[in-house]
Amino acid sequence: MENLKMNPEVDTQNYSKSSLHLPSSLRELRIAACQAKSTQVRERTLSEIIADLSKPIPLGLISLKPITKKINNEVVVLKRVPYIKVYILSAIFDYICPGWEKKDQADYMGSEVCVKTTLIIHASDGSFSRDAFGTEPVSSKAYGGPLLSASAQSFRRAASLFGLGKYFYHDGTAQATVKKIFAQSQTNEKNDNEQERDYVDNLSLSNYHD
Repeated sequence: MENLKMNPEVDTQNYSKSSLHLPSSLRELRIAACQAKSTQVRERTLSEIIADLSKPIPLGLISLKPITKKINNEVVVLKRVPYIKVYILSAIFDYICPGWEKKDQADYMGSEVCVKTTLIIHASDGSFSRDAFGTEPVSSKAYGGPLLSASAQSFRRAASLFGLGKYFYHDGTAQATVKKIFAQSQTNEKNDNEQERDYVDNLSLSNYHD
């Protein structure tokens, strides 16, 4: 398992007083979350916490899900939508509001499984909860099975009620996010190709001089 060292740039003494910004990578987020969990600070108000959760999420923490439709026996991608993987959601909450809680209640309704998620945040002005639901057909072949898929849906929706990723539910801002991710991906690919070309050129020059 990767050893995550504490980040000296995160000041735990001022953790409760400052506005927090999400790290841009999963590794940095995990380090910050570990530090925040160790402090168990609850001196921030709910409004301060929601303000931080409502900030734009770094592109490196966002995944894209294809929305498909079968047309003439061919699966066609209609569009892609942004979402946050469950383990990243948990890390974000560990960082922004350590001590948070999540409770799931599952029930089967005919051919569907329904999960109710209660998300609880403990702040200096009290404990606050949000409820959300997720459903998935029992026959679903989604990764992890229908129960896990429904639980992930309800978790994301409950998180959005506290502000996290709420803008994903507006098609305009969601598609703008998708375009930014594609643009960043193309830039990264271009940089990787340039680095590889430079490496090959340097290697060729080295062999020539030898």
